[in-house]
Amino acid sequence: TIPPTIPPTADVNDDGIVDIFDAVLMARAFGSTPGASNWNRATDVNSDDVVDIFDVVLLAQNFGKTV
Repeated sequence: TIPPTIPPTADVNDDGIVDIFDAVLMARAFGSTPGASNWNRATDVNSDDVVDIFDVVLLAQNFGKTV
């Protein structure tokens, strides 16, 4: 069988698995936009220049998956 794969952007810290560590990074950046002190481009999963609920949903949909 082929293991499930995730979009590279859903693995925020690029460690090969979407897990609590990715969620923590996203929580720290939640509500941020480019230029904000807590902005983290990696947490903007859908690349719309804001870390919001849509990014959280994408992370949640892939939670536990590995690359």
